[in-house]
Amino acid sequence: MAKTHTTLIALLLGLAVTLGLVAALRTTALAPDSSAASAASITARQQRLDRAEAQLRRALARRPPALPAAVGPAPTAAPRITYVRPASIVVTKSAHGEHEHEHENESEAFDD
Repeated sequence: MAKTHTTLIALLLGLAVTLGLVAALRTTALAPDSSAASAASITARQQRLDRAEAQLRRALARRPPALPAAVGPAPTAAPRITYVRPASIVVTKSAHGEHEHEHENESEAFDD
């Protein structure tokens, strides 16, 4: 790479780092200071919380009315289901015919 290309790339990287640093500093400067909360805003929030707490206490003191008794037939038990397995199917095949022919051929082979 040529010396001019190396210098140009180094300058561009330096510029990018500088601009990123400036942007980060500006972003942190925009954040509100945590100790800047005024006493008036804290008092207003506390009053809202106190009102909400009072509403919750009143709601807790008022109990909802009792639910009416259920009207309708009493629930019945589900019918009992009995599972019955079907009888097993057994299939038997006789294989005597195949083996008889094999034995006949063997006995002929020894006759020679």
